Amino acid sequence: VTFAFNYISNTLIASAGIKPQKNVAVGVSVKLIADAVKDNFRPGIGFDCGILTNPWRKLNLGIKIQDILSVVGKDGIPLSVTAGVSYKLLNDDLILSVDLNKNMDSTRPQWRAGIGYNIANIVFLSTGLNGSDLSFGLGIKFTVFNLNYVYLSDRIQAGDRSHISLGVKF
Repeated sequence: VTFAFNYISNTLIASAGIKPQKNVAVGVSVKLIADAVKDNFRPGIGFDCGILTNPWRKLNLGIKIQDILSVVGKDGIPLSVTAGVSYKLLNDDLILSVDLNKNMDSTRPQWRAGIGYNIANIVFLSTGLNGSDLSFGLGIKFTVFNLNYVYLSDRIQAGDRSHISLGVKF
């Protein structure tokens, strides 16, 4: 017996941030979510916020609260909190990062680590680990626009995923 499982999830995210002080940035995001399993469409909405500080030129510290009062259909999305640190090397072209994510529905926090490399301030390559799952990324910067692609392997939950984003800086 063979079963077909069709699942599609799309999210449109609008984010804004400000720097109230020289070394501090805060941001918020609103997410419009569209999930579909077979013929069952479920709209949703989500909210995130975060703060990033740069206490020393090459060191960044941040915290993010994700999925504040977020829902898809009638189902709530579990709140998660992430705290992380990154450090820049090689004329700031190489970035090492590590964070700890705690999903409020799970009992154990998840460690993640990554490395990214900036080529001529135009192309950005990255790879990382989310627990034992690998991710790879490619970003391209055009004047005020940036285009990013990320491949995430997930052997346990949702399966492998691809994320594509387009950003505008103004």
